Amino acid sequence: MTKRMPAVDGGEGQLRVHEAVCAERYGKIMGLLDAALYRIGRLEVLVVIVAGSMIIGMAGLITTLALKLGHAA
Repeated sequence: MTKRMPAVDGGEGQLRVHEAVCAERYGKIMGLLDAALYRIGRLEVLVVIVAGSMIIGMAGLITTLALKLGHAA
């Protein structure tokens, strides 16, 4: 998907075309970066939720085992 710059006479015209192509590419790259940062943020939230759930679950399991073993002794 390579775009070719149109033929333009003179260095100034070529520079303007080059700047326009670069601006378009830069905009696409920034859009992709913004999307990636949004997805990474969602993953961070998911990791925190899963870790918190596991800690609470393990604490409940330890508490249950401690109470059962405490009554058995």
